[in-house]
Amino acid sequence: MFHVARHKFWTTLAEYYSLTGDERAVSAWLTQIESWMEQRPAPPLDTPPTATEHWRTIDVGIRMQEWCRQIAAFIRSPQVTDEFLERYFRSVREHALRLRHHSTNGNWLMSELTGLLHVAMLYPFLEEASEWQNYALGRMKDELARQVYPDGFQYELTPSYHAVVIENYLETNSLFGRIGMEGPTFIRDGLARMFDVLVRLRDPEGRTPAMNDSRREPVRPWLKRAVMLYPSRTDYRWCATDGKDGSPPSCLSYAFPYAGIAIFRSSWSNDAVWACFDGAPFGRQHQHEDKLNFVLQAYGKNMLVEGRNYPYDTSDMRRYVVSTRAHNTIRIDGLDQNTRKGYRWHEEDIHKKSGMCFSSDRLRDTARAAFTAGYGKGKLKVAHERTVIFLKNEPEVPVCFVIVDRLSAPDDTPHSFEVIWHLENCALRMGERGVFEADFGGGVGLFAAMSDPRVSMEDMRGRDIPYMQGWMPDLSRTSTAGRRAIPTPVVQGAFPRSYRLVTVLEPYRGAHAAIAGVEASQDTADRSFLLRFADGSTRKFSEDVCQKN
Repeated sequence: MFHVARHKFWTTLAEYYSLTGDERAVSAWLTQIESWMEQRPAPPLDTPPTATEHWRTIDVGIRMQEWCRQIAAFIRSPQVTDEFLERYFRSVREHALRLRHHSTNGNWLMSELTGLLHVAMLYPFLEEASEWQNYALGRMKDELARQVYPDGFQYELTPSYHAVVIENYLETNSLFGRIGMEGPTFIRDGLARMFDVLVRLRDPEGRTPAMNDSRREPVRPWLKRAVMLYPSRTDYRWCATDGKDGSPPSCLSYAFPYAGIAIFRSSWSNDAVWACFDGAPFGRQHQHEDKLNFVLQAYGKNMLVEGRNYPYDTSDMRRYVVSTRAHNTIRIDGLDQNTRKGYRWHEEDIHKKSGMCFSSDRLRDTARAAFTAGYGKGKLKVAHERTVIFLKNEPEVPVCFVIVDRLSAPDDTPHSFEVIWHLENCALRMGERGVFEADFGGGVGLFAAMSDPRVSMEDMRGRDIPYMQGWMPDLSRTSTAGRRAIPTPVVQGAFPRSYRLVTVLEPYRGAHAAIAGVEASQDTADRSFLLRFADGSTRKFSEDVCQKN
């Protein structure tokens, strides 16, 4: 219902009319918009932003952008009478007053401000237009500092909504151009940092990771628009053309010091090894309980995946995708992370670094972050620290990831843990001592081994009992359930006060993996681990002592 209230479908009619001059499109639009204005009058001005189904402020802001596009096409029709225009602009003013007197935050606010600015700039004959314009532009300028971390990430930490905010600034800049004016300099100055985020996140398929309530956004459409603003940026052009023009970015692996996201990358080729480690703060909204999540893509295959997003309803599947269970991290005593309970965003948080440690050199990249907010409704105080080591260029060592999980509790009470790994569709073979191997076809596989021989492992794909586990949303037309089962090896064990588990993940091409296993003590103070190779050799490594960003 909310999306219908945005009236984007009438813009399709307007585009059709512009191309054909078919007056039937005007008749349909007039009949429907007049019916809507009659049946859905503006609520009292003091009605809160979300308190009405058809006049939520985000929908009002988007609707004004759409109405402005529609009237620009239809106004040349003889069917558009002065009487209709009087009713139309009366309703437009009611929309603008609602936007001016109510505001929210985040991506909602940007849609509200952009809608108000459309009314103010395109209809300057309205009495309050000048004040509306000054207000909207002032707020949009301020929001670049209020919503965007110094490293460029929008504070919802959700790439889809990061793109929505970019879209609203681009639309505002375009609005100035349509009336023959230069766009505000603050837009051009501010957007470069936000476009840089999309470049740095970009996976080998040209998409962003599906963090929080996000899809895997293709970055190409956004970078094509970035090239228009920044023609000298050859890395933008490279991303906009999928490598056909420009030059690839100079940076491979990268960590966002404020957003707390680490990207590991072997190259900018489409068969590169790429991974994303989420050590982010909880963010402003659209959050999932997924800190320390890890996803992996290699050699043209999605390997380690997560629950992604699902419609904002009250279904079990919606509750699943926002939970720890749908991500590649750890649960304690059968409980999910619970940052949400008691969480509050404070405006000064935008200036706080995430606390993630990161280091990078020719041989390896290392990132470390911790979750300490507690598990379950009672906020069980077990801390989880995860270190991700990307061995990318070690002599005689295959490209691989070593993940070190440290768990610590405040007392000697025994605790159980589950280390969850979600795999894209593959042939899964599970062995003893925490070993599994996934065949993704085309001679590409993923080998995994854990350092503790006592752990047990179970493939929990497609489970609803004792709890939902091992699912991926599927909203395609061929899906009747809205989900599909995926291989989900879950490693289970127990510990008293503290515990250390080392996991090696080797994505490989060929007949088999080069690594055969990993050995490490369970002592959390230990920083060493031993890799065993298929040829019988071994090699000892130490964790990097990475510095806080």
